[in-house]
Amino acid sequence: MQNSPSNPSAYLSNPLQKPHGVKVGIGVTSPSPELVQMLAHAGFDYILIDMEHGPISIETAYRMVTAMIGTPAEPWIRRSSSHWTRVRRASSSR
Repeated sequence: MQNSPSNPSAYLSNPLQKPHGVKVGIGVTSPSPELVQMLAHAGFDYILIDMEHGPISIETAYRMVTAMIGTPAEPWIRRSSSHWTRVRRASSSR
């Protein structure tokens, strides 16, 4: 078991630690651009914005992708349907 710092805020200065070559992502079902921005700065390589299993509209997904600009994380979107207009809108949001 790793030693954890006595001050929990020390985790904020250390992004997610992972072995070289390993990509780590996380799925988000909460419609929160702020949450996505925090996760993007935490060291995740990609963030899955899950419109299929969460109450995320196309407008909110756009704001979530925009909140990730300037971070190394890639936005991935799982759309709520396979209708071509929704796929086109989701894929052109960044």
